[in-house]
Amino acid sequence: MKRLSQYLIFVGSQLKRSVERFPETLTVTFLLVIMMIVRIHMDYDDPNGIYIEKIMMALAILMPITAGMKLAVERWSLDVLRRTALSVIAVVLAVMYYMIIPDRLNEYFMMRFIALFAMLFIGFLVVPYFYNRKGLAQYILYLYGRFFLTALYAGVLFGGISMMIFTVESLFNLNFNENIYFDLFIILAGVFGVTFFLGSFPEIDEDVELSSYSKIFKTLFLYIVLPIVSVYTVILYAYFVKILIEFELPQGLIGNLVLWYAIVSVLTLFFIRDLKEEVPWLERFMNIYIPLMIVPLLMLYIAIGIRIDGFGITMPRYFVVSLALFATFSLAIMRIKKTDTSVPVTLMLIAFVGVSFFGVFSGYSVTLTDQNARLETMFTQYGLKDTNGNFVSKPELDESKKNEVSDQIKFLTRNYDIEEIKALPEDFDQDKAVSLLGFELYGYWRGNNNLTYFNYYNKDESALIDVSDADYMILNSSYNAIDDVDLDEGIKLSKERDQPVLRFVSAGSVIAEVNLMESAKNFYLNQSEMPLYEFDLPDAGGKLVVSLNFKSINGHRGQGSNENSDELTIDMYEVWIMMGIK
Repeated sequence: MKRLSQYLIFVGSQLKRSVERFPETLTVTFLLVIMMIVRIHMDYDDPNGIYIEKIMMALAILMPITAGMKLAVERWSLDVLRRTALSVIAVVLAVMYYMIIPDRLNEYFMMRFIALFAMLFIGFLVVPYFYNRKGLAQYILYLYGRFFLTALYAGVLFGGISMMIFTVESLFNLNFNENIYFDLFIILAGVFGVTFFLGSFPEIDEDVELSSYSKIFKTLFLYIVLPIVSVYTVILYAYFVKILIEFELPQGLIGNLVLWYAIVSVLTLFFIRDLKEEVPWLERFMNIYIPLMIVPLLMLYIAIGIRIDGFGITMPRYFVVSLALFATFSLAIMRIKKTDTSVPVTLMLIAFVGVSFFGVFSGYSVTLTDQNARLETMFTQYGLKDTNGNFVSKPELDESKKNEVSDQIKFLTRNYDIEEIKALPEDFDQDKAVSLLGFELYGYWRGNNNLTYFNYYNKDESALIDVSDADYMILNSSYNAIDDVDLDEGIKLSKERDQPVLRFVSAGSVIAEVNLMESAKNFYLNQSEMPLYEFDLPDAGGKLVVSLNFKSINGHRGQGSNENSDELTIDMYEVWIMMGIK
């Protein structure tokens, strides 16, 4: 009991300390939790959902900004007026970020959002040690341990409270909202987790001593990771000797292998550098190991250079080069600079992330420029553009060249807006390829721009299905077959693959048919009760009852054979089929 009370006092003190020290950050966090819960309880396709999501993203960005500003206030002893000014600036920045968030969140924007959050969070960690102060590496390791302690406490709370909810729901026959566990997770992660973790941050003038290195980290870095990367270095040198003997350039695989090896090496040296005084052999190891990495890094640059020369720059290749440069400069700093290097290396990481995701030298921009230039070169070399830049139709072009041009156009149109692709007209779409180039793009499926897609799914998957009138029940979809299933009274049920018609056969004759596609269409259009069919069975003196319960329906609306029509087409369905004989 005494141990439990000590834990409760410890947790309470951490929470109290966090509230007193980071009130702005916690306020933003609590608002974010509220917005997340609101979004969870909205329909997935609610038109207002995007505005809630944009607010959530702006609040997420505001969290590390306000936390970093609070540490800056402590670091440089700023007065109340300056602290208030910084808070106002933080809110203005969040509002400005909200305004630039597009209504349609594409994959690259989400990548940049994550990159921006990472930059701000890393900057938040650096503030107490900016600029000429030792100990950032052990400070980060200390917080890393605190993060896992926070996750452990939050996980135990989540598990315990979830069991309570489940028990109450089961014993008292209650039916809570299906999102209650997700709500609980968000509340514990946001309210408890963030508050407890911020309460773990040392005071601004408190140094994290080397003694704070746990035995786990020392053992991990010094006696597990270092021997592994050392052996790995020997293997790479053996491969380098093989290249010299066979006079064969490195293949693409070596790039990924060396990249991860370099990143692991940089992280390991980053965290163990402060242990040089405690571990005498460590400095000698670093003086030998860092120069030995020159050859593996050189192989990496050669391998990625070959790929870029042959196929151009892509986002993955860009990031390989960016990470390789970061690893190279980090190792150079660690080798040249005799004093603490953790702050310069961390600031360089922030700079590399910023350059890689934002501005004219970002991976997005550099890839677009390079691949656009490659397409222009193809047009010129293959005679698809004249000297004035006008397109020339060439249906007789060699098939391999058609395929190459098709791949290049599809790569660009898949990853960039057509307005950004300077080699193509602004009104270009794949339907116009024949009139423009003289051939249709390979692998192109001619779609219909007038189509509007829809989907239906049964949200209440735990709802009971009434089977009182059914003797049989089977789950089927639009692409699955049913092979002569025997029912009562000698009746067989069948359905061909990719066909919508259920057939009930008796004595070799079809006695009833149900078109599942038409049933799905009528149900979706009317949004009424699930379809029910009854068929007389003269020979058996009864009725065959067939009821359908659709789990999901996907389809589209658009022009059919009549251009003025607005036909509804079902593309896919999944349905429970209940059958009985009365």
